[in-house]
Amino acid sequence: MQQQLFSTAEVAAKLGVSMGRVSHLTTHRGIKPVVMAGRRFYTNEDVTKMRPGRNGRPRLSKKARRSE
Repeated sequence: MQQQLFSTAEVAAKLGVSMGRVSHLTTHRGIKPVVMAGRRFYTNEDVTKMRPGRNGRPRLSKKARRSE
């Protein structure tokens, strides 16, 4: 079975981020792209690992709010 590969531009479009951000996410999350002819490609599993988290500062817990 052949695995589907996505280019950096396709991954960026899928995640709604820039190509530079895709590069940053791969570096910081330890994802190794498949390199062919000098271009980087990512598997579906890699794209799932790159999905960015929620924006903004994390909410305070109820316990932390009571102590203020």
